Amino acid sequence: MWPNPRQPRPNNMALCLHRTERAPAITLVPLEEAEVSARLAGPDDPLVPAVVLHAAHQRALAGVAWYWCAPCLFIALDDGSVLGCASFLDADAPENHSVELGYGILPAFQGRGVATQGVALMLARARLACPQVIVTARTAVSNHASARVLEKNGFRPWGRAHDPDDGDLIVWRTG
Repeated sequence: MWPNPRQPRPNNMALCLHRTERAPAITLVPLEEAEVSARLAGPDDPLVPAVVLHAAHQRALAGVAWYWCAPCLFIALDDGSVLGCASFLDADAPENHSVELGYGILPAFQGRGVATQGVALMLARARLACPQVIVTARTAVSNHASARVLEKNGFRPWGRAHDPDDGDLIVWRTG
């Protein structure tokens, strides 16, 4: 639970979406650099994978603006529950006007529209800072639910890729 999710933290963009029949209203809360460092120093974080935290930290050390590095939590406005997280994975924007989006939803909230809302918030975050940004994402060929989330947010299949851990992937892109 986030301490008082209705009151934006400093530097929080106060992006939020309203509740639907299935999904609670959510807001996007970017983690601060100090929070990422603390999570890296602590035990494994079930919400934000260590690989995401480490990548954010490394990109920041390489000089990428924290705005593009920060993992963002999806927070339910009604009770402050953390529902999932997302981040920009390659974060070279605005230099190349392109970022890759990665996201995940806690199992208890999957299939309820949270991912669709969260991706919409991340797209808004990207376009707020760089209106002409192209956002890409990758899904496993067999992950039809995630493909639908991306389609609902205006992504279209753009190509194929292969990852040693995830297998064959569909590469998606906004227009």
